[in-house]
Amino acid sequence: VRTLVWLIMTGGNTVGMIKNNYSFHFCGISLSFLYSKEYNYYCTLDNKSQYIFQGIYFMNNFKKISHELRRYRNYDNTEKVRNYLLEHTVSDGLAELLNSLSISDLDVLSTVIRHHDSRISEIVKHLSFTQGAVSKIVNKLFRLQLIEKYHLADNKKDTYLKGTETGEKIHLLHAEYHREMDQRLLNFSKGFSANELSLIGNFLASINDLREE
Repeated sequence: VRTLVWLIMTGGNTVGMIKNNYSFHFCGISLSFLYSKEYNYYCTLDNKSQYIFQGIYFMNNFKKISHELRRYRNYDNTEKVRNYLLEHTVSDGLAELLNSLSISDLDVLSTVIRHHDSRISEIVKHLSFTQGAVSKIVNKLFRLQLIEKYHLADNKKDTYLKGTETGEKIHLLHAEYHREMDQRLLNFSKGFSANELSLIGNFLASINDLREE
């Protein structure tokens, strides 16, 4: 197979090129191939083994997609977000707090403020963290005086959460960062058609469904 592919790719003496079509004899078998410069793959044109080499193209794309998904998953933008927040704050005290917060801390803080007067179990529904992880972050935010814990007059069992004034300030900076990033993504997406964006969305959704099976 490697020899066969090499013969095709090198266009050696055994290969005769007629525009984008290639034909040659290999091990007594006459084969014809169509080369697509746009997609960089060869496929057979004979009925018996049509599109045999198209699999090479799909495997290369699959590897690229897997690589890019791992790259997206492994990228840590903590420093980028923190630097943005530090650049847009005028309070030294706030800057000190920001240096102690992770991306997960910021996400939980913003979720608490957006869904204020909620219990931890309700906050968890809006995040991709376990309840244990959220509880740990909530305790940290409470120690830093970024959120408040309280009980309702008629319900002393359940603990409710809301942001403090300082927590609100950090949340607003965090939200502004995401608005700018969303605008950049929106501008970038204009280079794709509605059908292409739909295809990408469906593909990523299918990957998530597959992982969650």
